[in-house]
Amino acid sequence: MFDYGNELILSTSSLNGKTHSIVVISAGFAGNKLLINACQTKKSLKNIKENQFVSIVSMNKKEYYSIEGTAEIYSFGKYFDLSVKRNKGFKVKKSIVVSIKNVFDLDKVKKII
Repeated sequence: MFDYGNELILSTSSLNGKTHSIVVISAGFAGNKLLINACQTKKSLKNIKENQFVSIVSMNKKEYYSIEGTAEIYSFGKYFDLSVKRNKGFKVKKSIVVSIKNVFDLDKVKKII
């Protein structure tokens, strides 16, 4: 559900609690970290710099899952290089790398990791 190419909803929050959600495309996994290409995510990047906690939702016609974790922003290095290599379309400005803390099955209302 969070693999390369899937549409995800990324939610961030500023320090003062103002939330922001956008649709992003997964750049897949690097080990146990989820990569997201930051192409047009100015507000999300600002929020992550202020508050690293993020929530990501993935859905298809039959399943809904949510990830909670912490995000870091890379503009160079192995995660950034991998994001650029996997990108199709927009120019990658930064790579958002999410360390996964919790995974929830939203249909069963159950924590699975």
